[in-house]
Amino acid sequence: MTQYDLPAILPLAILAGGAVLVLLVAAFARKSHGAAFVTSLVVLAASLAALYPAWQLAPRSVTTLIVVDGLTLLAQALIISSTFLVALISYAYLKRRSKEAGEYYFLLVLASLGACVLASAASFVSLFLGLELLSTALFTLIAYRRERSSGAQAGFMYLVLAGVSSAFLLFGMALAYLDTGSLEIAATTRALASGPLGFLSLAGLGFMVVGIGFKLALVPFHLWTPDIYDAAPAPVTAFVATVSKGAMAVFLVRFFAPAGVGAAGLYPWVFATISGLSMFVGNILALREGRIKRVLAYSSIAHLGYLMIAFVAGGNLAAPTVAFYLVTYFAATLGAFTAITALSGGEGDLDEVEHYRSLASRRPWVAAGLTLSLLSLAGLPLTAGFMGKFLLFTAGESAFLWVLAVLLAVNSTISIFYYLRIVSIMYRPAESGGADFAAPGSGIEGERRGRGLSLSGLALIVTAFVVLALGIFPQPMLALIHSLVVGR
Repeated sequence: MTQYDLPAILPLAILAGGAVLVLLVAAFARKSHGAAFVTSLVVLAASLAALYPAWQLAPRSVTTLIVVDGLTLLAQALIISSTFLVALISYAYLKRRSKEAGEYYFLLVLASLGACVLASAASFVSLFLGLELLSTALFTLIAYRRERSSGAQAGFMYLVLAGVSSAFLLFGMALAYLDTGSLEIAATTRALASGPLGFLSLAGLGFMVVGIGFKLALVPFHLWTPDIYDAAPAPVTAFVATVSKGAMAVFLVRFFAPAGVGAAGLYPWVFATISGLSMFVGNILALREGRIKRVLAYSSIAHLGYLMIAFVAGGNLAAPTVAFYLVTYFAATLGAFTAITALSGGEGDLDEVEHYRSLASRRPWVAAGLTLSLLSLAGLPLTAGFMGKFLLFTAGESAFLWVLAVLLAVNSTISIFYYLRIVSIMYRPAESGGADFAAPGSGIEGERRGRGLSLSGLALIVTAFVVLALGIFPQPMLALIHSLVVGR
């Protein structure tokens, strides 16, 4: 690596140094987590600004470990900005629960660093390092509320599953290395495209698919998802649902999408089967749920199933389609969890769907933001989700994947039922003698006494704006993504 490579990895360097800085601030300011909160926002903002000088040098390979190209920069921008929003909505949430929460922001910045490394990995070595950084920070964040036994259990569950999935990935990488003689991801990708695959590469690919399936919570590796979503703090759940899965999706684009349906072997049809199963299982199970975080958990399984269509299709449409869909999914999911976080009280998250009854008459702006996010996740017109699903359908149709395209349409229709069920409950009048949607002293009331309302409100406004803007005027974002991912 030369001095000219330093600006290309400046965002990663700022995140790495910033994580240490946040930890030091948290250690010396134990009485209040405000200092660590502000420091984390400054670090994330500086890292986001550092993407511009990196863009000036792109595309560029920094040794054989990191590649800085348009897809990397777009993924890092999405990861860092999403982490910024998660930190923003976490302040009031943590203030209502713990006065010593500075370490939380250190873990958040560290997880963001791991996700950015994962998204920019050009080698299996950097891929594994980024994955372990992300996983180590995540299981600690999931179990952060130590007073809740369910959180500790969920953190331990994620630790075990992260270890198992990493073992599958690592063994698969080792087998691929034995066959190709290289740890570079591009070498394995070329082997996929040229085929036929050797036995070791085929076996290694199978192990890697299992590991990736666990990380993305695809069927049949999805069973951990609802329990983790339900037990983790609401802002952490937002991070797991977006940044964690988005980083792995970007790796999939870099690894598998160049080959597409023309690749040798059975792996495109394995992915197609996983895609179809994930759509159906996620949506069917969500229909039966009465807890909103578990509904969003099963919904995320279906959304990753939708996203797999672009991987199977491959070609020039794969990377731009995945990138745009990730932007729409991030915005809608973060908006939904922002509303849940703002409404959650000190005792626990507001999770029962029935507790949202008459929310529109009591907190109309929060209800409007949550409604818009749910409609986008459902893929209704004039929302970002509709454009994202339309592009996925187009990618499937252009690759003659008619079965997957039809399954996308059918499952999008199924999802409308459970999303609209939540929306309808928010706009129904309260039942006589029924429970209010929030107990006294709960989240939204607590935010009125400080700046929590303004922070959560700001995050909700940002996500709502993105959802509407990409649904009504998607062309500027599509043009930006195309110029970054396909070429300037």
